[in-house]
Amino acid sequence: MNFKQVLGLLLAILGVASLFVAHSIDARLDEGREQISSAESQVGQGRRLFSGSPATRDVGNALLFNPADRKINAAKGEVDQYALLATQLRIGGVVLIVAGIGVIYFFRKK
Repeated sequence: MNFKQVLGLLLAILGVASLFVAHSIDARLDEGREQISSAESQVGQGRRLFSGSPATRDVGNALLFNPADRKINAAKGEVDQYALLATQLRIGGVVLIVAGIGVIYFFRKK
């Protein structure tokens, strides 16, 4: 193998590694989405418990639910950022694999 073929092989390997990292991020994102969904349902249940009167609803919102909503929204934003990263890694991985195979094929010995 010449240098250019080795470079193509390294590009393809880097692309496969990128796909594995994207898959790992996706698995973690699924766990995070489940935790966010669980937190939203718990906050909803708490809102129903505190909605008996306007006074308890206002106190519950101010002390409990508004801070929880901010944390949930921050977590959703973080999940969205990592989802974008996973998508970019997936696209980059496919491009690297195709480029690596192309380099290997183009510079093969005849």
